[in-house]
Amino acid sequence: MKRILLFFMVFVTMIASLSATKLTEQILKGKGYYIEAAENPEKTKIARAYFEDLNRLHPEEPFVEVYLGSVYYLEARDAGFPLDKMKWANRGNKQFDAAVAHAPDNIFLRMDRGKNSLYLPGIMGRFKVAVEDFTFLGQTVPQMSDHEIYTTQGAALYLREGETEKAFAVRMRQFVLYYEGHMALKEKEGKKAAQ
Repeated sequence: MKRILLFFMVFVTMIASLSATKLTEQILKGKGYYIEAAENPEKTKIARAYFEDLNRLHPEEPFVEVYLGSVYYLEARDAGFPLDKMKWANRGNKQFDAAVAHAPDNIFLRMDRGKNSLYLPGIMGRFKVAVEDFTFLGQTVPQMSDHEIYTTQGAALYLREGETEKAFAVRMRQFVLYYEGHMALKEKEGKKAAQ
């Protein structure tokens, strides 16, 4: 009986692992569509359809939500009418917020949401979200070891080809330092403008 139970547990673990690997491959494939859409607005609808389908299959997968939110931002970029731009940007914001709600401690999700929130127009009211995310990153990333950064869920989606664990961790820390400085400058400019 114990052997059957052990076999069943190993089998379920293997299936879950294969499923996670398959999902990562699907997200990486979609990342290719996203990159094409970022370079060529005519490809945006293809990327959106891909990630909307993937989101229907995996509705609570935060990295699918983040890429779908990013594609919605591309739709906002490509929209001609200002209200359409706001509609797509708001859809993107909802996807980013849902992703962070599903995995609030994930540095990559926070990095993407903070970066995207930072560059939206002030009327969207996302600067506070950017401050929250970069404050979290500034407190979390410096305390993480290179290995922790490299093995955080989703790291495979951000790795560059041939990048070592140490190089990846250094790049993530540089990113956080750059945006902490950028945030401080924006906050300082905001205080000056208010005076």
